[in-house]
Amino acid sequence: MVIKRPRTPLMPAKAGIQFLAKHWVPASAGTSGRVLPALSARRYHHGDAKGENTMKRLLIVTAITVLALSGTANAQPVPSPVQPAPVKRTVLGKVEVPGANYDVITALVEIAPGFKAGRHNHPGTVQAQVLEGEFWYVLDGQPEKVAKAGEWLEIRDAAIHNEGAQGSTPSKLIAIYTVERGKPLVSPVK
Repeated sequence: MVIKRPRTPLMPAKAGIQFLAKHWVPASAGTSGRVLPALSARRYHHGDAKGENTMKRLLIVTAITVLALSGTANAQPVPSPVQPAPVKRTVLGKVEVPGANYDVITALVEIAPGFKAGRHNHPGTVQAQVLEGEFWYVLDGQPEKVAKAGEWLEIRDAAIHNEGAQGSTPSKLIAIYTVERGKPLVSPVK
């Protein structure tokens, strides 16, 4: 038997959903063979315990799916055009500087052996300590430098530079970026 949902004026949306989840199921769940049009709440029939559970499950699965898809849409990593990626930055922490438009980002940076990044800059200052290997870098207009494991270096004020791992072993650094909020961490320069 198909009956119409009682029309209650000014029924809040949440109350309507709770009412449907508790008391009603779509006509398509019955044996009448009728299909409920999508997003239509016109034809319902009173459900038994099995129908109530079906509607509750449908609502729960829909809510979980929407939440899961909305979270992953923003978290898609940008793949490197070169595989495997020659530079891997693992962000270990990020802190906003109070009263300023800067973030302090701490990252573990791993650079493949022999790889040179090309001229680029960072929107602020970078300080780093070499953990393993030899880190080669050159600031525009200055001589090349090599920092070895245990040594500390600094690249100030968005200076244009090139960097990479020297030799046949990868370089691993712990880097602290103090950079302008909202700008890309690395910007290539031609």
